[in-house]
Amino acid sequence: MEAAKRELYEESGAIDFEIEPLCDYWAGVEGTDDWANGMVFHAIIRKLGQMPPSEMAETRQFRILPQNLTYPEITPELFQYLFDRRKSCGCT
Repeated sequence: MEAAKRELYEESGAIDFEIEPLCDYWAGVEGTDDWANGMVFHAIIRKLGQMPPSEMAETRQFRILPQNLTYPEITPELFQYLFDRRKSCGCT
């Protein structure tokens, strides 16, 4: 959790937020060394601070998912998973 909080700050400048694990993931080609796994987190950011020195050139906020995604096959699926999860618990 500490690593996730640190990454959120380093990648966005978030200084006031809530963060929680959303799901684990595995992606790749079975039977090969071509795969990756990890954990996806959901964060509600209340305040952004100054961007720390990092590989990020800028941050932006969007009301809808932007067109040019780094991972266009999985990102919409993760957002739908979050939406469905929040809807099923009455959190929307």
